Amino acid sequence: MTQLEAKPGRRQAAPPLEGSFLGVQRALTDVMEPIFDKVNRSIVEAQWTPRNWTSRIVETDTLSLEVSHQEWRKIKQSNRPLLPGVLADFFPLYGSFHPLHHNHTDQEKPYVFSKNGIEKHKGPLVVAIIAPSTSGKDTLLSHLPRQVKSESARPTTDTTRQRRTGEQRTAYNFRTKNTIKQLEKQNQLVEAIKQGGNLYGTEIYEMGRAFNRRRPIVLWRGDIFGVKRMKAYCDAVGIPFVSVGVLPGLSHTDMKGRIVKKRGKAKEQQWRWRKAKYEIEHLPDVADYLFVNHPKIDAEGNPDARTSARHLGWLLLSLVGKEATLQEQPRFSRLKIIFQR
Repeated sequence: MTQLEAKPGRRQAAPPLEGSFLGVQRALTDVMEPIFDKVNRSIVEAQWTPRNWTSRIVETDTLSLEVSHQEWRKIKQSNRPLLPGVLADFFPLYGSFHPLHHNHTDQEKPYVFSKNGIEKHKGPLVVAIIAPSTSGKDTLLSHLPRQVKSESARPTTDTTRQRRTGEQRTAYNFRTKNTIKQLEKQNQLVEAIKQGGNLYGTEIYEMGRAFNRRRPIVLWRGDIFGVKRMKAYCDAVGIPFVSVGVLPGLSHTDMKGRIVKKRGKAKEQQWRWRKAKYEIEHLPDVADYLFVNHPKIDAEGNPDARTSARHLGWLLLSLVGKEATLQEQPRFSRLKIIFQR
């Protein structure tokens, strides 16, 4: 006889009251949680949806992505690092950016470039981080100093692509194509693009959640084809906006090699490389600041992303009037950022 079978002539004991209560509580939570989420979403969308806002998906896969082939042949022949001063010889708009030396460690290799110094804003400030493929944008953002992360909020991007091995579930909102198409019909997308057969976009709900966290910086990990839409949205809701274009600090050969290594399929390699050249060529058109992610090597011979991330952190805090200084830390032979409010 199993424990679940009742013995003849005996009544089964009632389950413990505590267990019954917890079961009911769990069932109510399962029922009510989606309702509360839906109500909260409706409130946030109503709060942050501009009047007469229209969503649209940009089909980047069908764009010609024309580049200056003659200039890129010259860049390939020179094989110098793709820095603003070098690129200005081929694309004149880069000449309007000048290095900002905020520490003696960046005199030879400046990280931050600006047209007219740093314009300080009262938060919240939306900062778009845009970069060509394999520029290390995600690595930079993941290594930002703790103080920068505590002063910032990040909206989560929607995507229809499959989650990669080892990728956290929170890296993206993994959606179906029907879901994103429905959001477009409801005009609930700030911006959206179709790239490599997949859809990527930012929901108004995600931007509203970030604004409602009351942080001075809202970091948007964006694409060059979505920047204008994001800026238009920020203008519509009355939130200041700046964009930071990231350059990899690599030569033509090294950058192409990195794309080939990272993107296995030949067709995707070709498309990524063509798009990277287009983005580098047109970055000055949409960027307010330029940031060079120098491929610095640490004492163990590994790429040191933290050094570049500290310099990016300095820029982000400076944009919202936070004092940030870079000082040497002899004990560990690395830079340390000391933030002062």
